[in-house]
Amino acid sequence: MRTEPYGVASASVRCHLLPARPPTGSEGGGEELNRDQKADAIAVVAERLATTDTVIATAFHGLSVREVENLRGALREADGQFQVVKNTLARRACEQAGAGTLLEYLQGETALVWAKGDAAAIAKALHTFAQATDNRLSMKGGILDGVPISADELLQIAVLPPRDELLARLVRVVASPLQGTANALDSLISGMARALGAYHEQRGGSTTEAPPEAAADETTEAPPEAAADETTEAEQQPAADDTADAEPAADDTTEGD
Repeated sequence: MRTEPYGVASASVRCHLLPARPPTGSEGGGEELNRDQKADAIAVVAERLATTDTVIATAFHGLSVREVENLRGALREADGQFQVVKNTLARRACEQAGAGTLLEYLQGETALVWAKGDAAAIAKALHTFAQATDNRLSMKGGILDGVPISADELLQIAVLPPRDELLARLVRVVASPLQGTANALDSLISGMARALGAYHEQRGGSTTEAPPEAAADETTEAPPEAAADETTEAEQQPAADDTADAEPAADDTTEGD
């Protein structure tokens, strides 16, 4: 079996994967594929399903060739590709690739959008195109990063602001509490510094005033010491005088004998 690189297929396979309208007979684009052609077509879709994490199934009707080309150009800018598929072949490719989520969308005129780039940008391009063409194209659902996604969820993604704006908003949201925390810490540190400064100033003032207090205490205690000395001397002097007076009394006793 021939394998094709991504986005490349033989002219025969491409013709039947990308018909202008659903086959209606045995002529033109509606001719039946032989077994090898079907196998090649299935292999191309199965390979893309296996190598692409995001696939969006779309429904379309009444689009002109110019409109389809315009859509493909818009999707290429978002690194996506628009491919009309035959439902019978796409179902078999989904079964081979294990992409059963897409089976419910393979009804009516269907095109698969293979997303290699930003899925939000691709969904936005599809939504913008649908609005410009009176909703002649709509998103059915698909797979986003390997996870099933509904049409409503795709629409919600499509109306989101651009990626750069979302990132800018995220930065502002993250930076806001951090800035508040930084301001609070700065205020706390400044307050602690002021409190420590005031404490040290108070301690320094107390140490400087200590010597005068000690001197005042010594001055207050000095008079009692002096008084004590004077009292001692005063008590000793009369004692000496008494002793001197006692001697004549002893002499008197001797003379009397």
